[in-house]
Amino acid sequence: MSRYDFDDDERYVVIENHSAGVGPFLVGLAVGAGLALLFARAAVATPRPPDQLFVEEAAYAWRGLDELSIAAWHAGARDEGRRAAEQLIAERRFPASERERIEKNLAWYR
Repeated sequence: MSRYDFDDDERYVVIENHSAGVGPFLVGLAVGAGLALLFARAAVATPRPPDQLFVEEAAYAWRGLDELSIAAWHAGARDEGRRAAEQLIAERRFPASERERIEKNLAWYR
């Protein structure tokens, strides 16, 4: 066990009591959300390369839209995120195991 009373193998964000406060943490989140949105937009706009071996089909079929729908929420681009989530569900190119999570993500926009 660590000094934070959880297993060292688990991932947590810890804001120390003696830190400069939550402000720098929130700024970091905002920057991260903005970057995630930029990269998700780029992923959606990138066409699948033709005739290449070892292409991760999911990245081109649905994961870009999935990430865009999530990143847009956190970056405050709610209309864009809702449209991405709706498109993702309409196209139904994701595995059945992801359906419930994706539908719950869309529910945040309604």
